[in-house]
Amino acid sequence: MKLKRHYKYIVVGNGLISNFSIYWLNKFGIKDILNISDNNLYPPCTLNSTAIVSHFGTNTGHSIYGDLIRKSYNESKEFYSSLIEKKICEFATHKVFSKNENTYRRYNSFEGENIEFNKETNLFTFKSILVNPPRLLDFFSQRLSCVSLKGRLNKFDSKLKTINIENEDISFDFLILGTGIYQFSDIAQNFGKCAPGFYLEKKINFGNNSFIFSNENRNLVYRASNKIAQLNLYTGEDITFMSDFAKAKEEFLEIKKILKEYELGDINHWQLRVGQRHKGQKRLPIYKIIDETTVYISGLYKNGFTLGYYLTKDLIEKMVSESGIEPPTWRI
Repeated sequence: MKLKRHYKYIVVGNGLISNFSIYWLNKFGIKDILNISDNNLYPPCTLNSTAIVSHFGTNTGHSIYGDLIRKSYNESKEFYSSLIEKKICEFATHKVFSKNENTYRRYNSFEGENIEFNKETNLFTFKSILVNPPRLLDFFSQRLSCVSLKGRLNKFDSKLKTINIENEDISFDFLILGTGIYQFSDIAQNFGKCAPGFYLEKKINFGNNSFIFSNENRNLVYRASNKIAQLNLYTGEDITFMSDFAKAKEEFLEIKKILKEYELGDINHWQLRVGQRHKGQKRLPIYKIIDETTVYISGLYKNGFTLGYYLTKDLIEKMVSESGIEPPTWRI
């Protein structure tokens, strides 16, 4: 592929930040974009996620993080709802077990959407959306207008406004780094930390209706569209936990006691999926303005599908205006 010597926008990565950045640039009529990614070297977290779009019973006015969760959900739910007809997303009945006092208080005081509560079962029930990550990335690849280059970005110089790729220097006006925890580790480690985690996945038939069952930090997610169940087990600080199958089995047996109504079978019949996510301080997204031409966004953590939509919209709106790259409102 013959590349130009200059692109107005260069976007690095193939996850939610990168794709939504290009999505919003296209919305503003901008197509002079070079996208650089390599899923083999730097796999996007997008593909290893239970991909739940939900408000999680969060009201605004209590914390910066809570405001972000709610605002990003409110802004993105119409977008994801529009993808249901395209079989990229599907509605799911979301049931949250409320024995924990904090959980009960949060969902009981929720404002804005209908939530039903059953006193006998201690379950809050509402609607959420499940995203099919591979289909979402396919949707972006087919519809976004940019030059796509599969490769590794060797280095960038934000002062000179240049990158080096395949031993070629290419200049830019703006550079967006949506590279997560893997690439440019010096930046990543300075502004966040690795949060390893794993979940189990299995082809299973729980019927024709998608659902999410949540208890504390554990979720059983079932997608009726492809008859896939996912069971998240652990997210934490200890990276050695990911490879400890004995601990995974211990967690699995505890979950089976809670989810008695579902025939989960033997853990050996489930596929173990592991990965690393970027986690910012107090779970806030990492939004690092390197200078007036370059920005690094990561650390979307457990709310990537809503935050990815919301944060990039805010970024691009300012970037295409005379404001340029500015701190997001929630950082001021």
